Amino acid sequence: MPSLRITVQPLGDACLLQVYGGLSLGPALGELTEKATEVLKAQRPAALLCDISAVGSLDSAGLGELVALYVLGIRHRIPVLLVGPAPRTQQLLKTTRLDGILPSYATPAEALRSIHRE
Repeated sequence: MPSLRITVQPLGDACLLQVYGGLSLGPALGELTEKATEVLKAQRPAALLCDISAVGSLDSAGLGELVALYVLGIRHRIPVLLVGPAPRTQQLLKTTRLDGILPSYATPAEALRSIHRE
């Protein structure tokens, strides 16, 4: 089972969560929302950018974790944007219609530009 590692980096007025490993059922799965909660308690970013370009596997539990991240964003009134999803992940998001609530961007810079256009 791939391990999960998450790094946090300020990016302008947003916060970038970089996810490495697998977003799949296992003991480490809840770490993404835990890390995001810590960030939101410590600072007030304009958006959460979740870079999943280094995610090797994603299953239904991982999709659930992304939805939990979205709900966390709603509760804090900030957008949650995905960065760098693999083609298979993009297809899963489209099939489950999560692409409507979790917009995806190729790069963090592109995601940042999108929040400043709104």
